[in-house]
Amino acid sequence: MSSEWVRVNANQKNDFFGEVRHRLISASEREVEVVIKPDKELGFELAMTALALDGSRSMLRTYAAALPPIIRRKQNKMPEIARPLASFLAENSRNQCAIAYWACGDDGSDIEPVGIMGKSDIEAYQFQGAEKWGGGTKLTPIVEYFWEQVFAETDKVGMAVILTDGAWDDDDHTQLLKLTHRICDEVSAGTRQLMKCVILGLETDDNKGELERIRSRFFELDDYEHPSDLDVWYTSWINELEDWIDLFIELVKDWSLGVGGFVESQGQKVQQKDEFNFSIQFNLPANATSFTLHLDDVGDYAQEIMI
Repeated sequence: MSSEWVRVNANQKNDFFGEVRHRLISASEREVEVVIKPDKELGFELAMTALALDGSRSMLRTYAAALPPIIRRKQNKMPEIARPLASFLAENSRNQCAIAYWACGDDGSDIEPVGIMGKSDIEAYQFQGAEKWGGGTKLTPIVEYFWEQVFAETDKVGMAVILTDGAWDDDDHTQLLKLTHRICDEVSAGTRQLMKCVILGLETDDNKGELERIRSRFFELDDYEHPSDLDVWYTSWINELEDWIDLFIELVKDWSLGVGGFVESQGQKVQQKDEFNFSIQFNLPANATSFTLHLDDVGDYAQEIMI
């Protein structure tokens, strides 16, 4: 009789948690999953991050690229999206985020690297768009560029975030799946560190007719399976993110937190472990309205749940 998952809203969530959700699994039990928010104090840091900005012609209006410069600065919508995102990525990766435009050139296969930037560089950068706007949307070239060049020498996990307002074509998708398989092969063999690839969809006034096709592509990547069980892809719509930290939630779920403790509800310990992962699952009585996570030598974190 399991019910649908219920997510605790951001304004009702203890700031220590990146995600809290629960559901009834019987008349007497409720299943709960929490994901602890990644933080440098808990040992979370990526080796490198990258941000790829869609440079196809369909983005011209978003960048206000056809307007005179003095007007464009006020109408360009990309800085308010890209600047805080790039800054957040740099903050969590040794102050370095590789920025590039993709889907550039006649057929959308060209890449225009901007460079590796720290937070101060990102704050000064104007995010004006590509030099040569693209006539198509090809995703494989930017993923391959990040994998073969930007992340080639990383010593631990990195993340590449790709913004898009369009769906890539069938041939490109076939090549992308082949590249994904190769990435998984190399990571599972221990010769490379994982490059987590995140695609964020942008809904604009010009792409309403493509939204279903974009969603279909997202589902195919999210459902991609490799014998190693490695998960390279995470997709979302940028307007559905509560916080930039949501980008890291899927990445860290199976990582060890390195500390143990217990979960308590209604005066009883419902789970106890010597070492937790960032993602913690446990069951509560169906009528429980709160729980507290105690982490040894770290602290106690109480959370209410609406039933």
